[in-house]
Amino acid sequence: ALVTCWHITGAAANRPPTAVMTVTPSSGAAPLSVTFDGSGSTDPDGTVASWSWSFGDGTVGTGRVTTHQYPNAGTFTATLTVADDGGASNTTTGVIVVTAVAGPTAPSKLTANALSASSIGLKWTNGTTPQTSVRVERCTGAGCVNFVQAATLPGTATAFTDNGLAPKTAYTYRVRATSASGDSPYSNTASTRTKP
Repeated sequence: ALVTCWHITGAAANRPPTAVMTVTPSSGAAPLSVTFDGSGSTDPDGTVASWSWSFGDGTVGTGRVTTHQYPNAGTFTATLTVADDGGASNTTTGVIVVTAVAGPTAPSKLTANALSASSIGLKWTNGTTPQTSVRVERCTGAGCVNFVQAATLPGTATAFTDNGLAPKTAYTYRVRATSASGDSPYSNTASTRTKP
């Protein structure tokens, strides 16, 4: 007699997908806007059904492609988790380095010239980086070191006349630029004496 045997096997096990992440750009100055792209992720026996993002700064997102802004400096590890249509998942990570915005550069070539018995004219050259204001500081007397703020000027200012000064008195000045990212170093100092 001929006997035929059939061996019935179960369905093949679902194979997990492969998560692929691209990050553009992966570094830059804050605030940094980064595009995350997970469209290169694949699944060997089905389709990728979802993309879940963790940006490394406590925030999350979804979607094949998404954009996130990092407002502060730091090193962040972003995570992409993809899941396929069979419920299997896979994770990959990427590092984003966000640097602080450089502060303005110091003004230079500060000069001080006595205009009268009560006024001194200042001139300087601003640095190349954007700045929101320029602060003028002054101290009184020969060899003085105790500077006080004399004026706050717009960031584009390159001159200032200091009025209401005492006659025949030595004054020393310095200036510094300010922006949202901080203060510049001080300029050189410049000294002169008001007229009699």
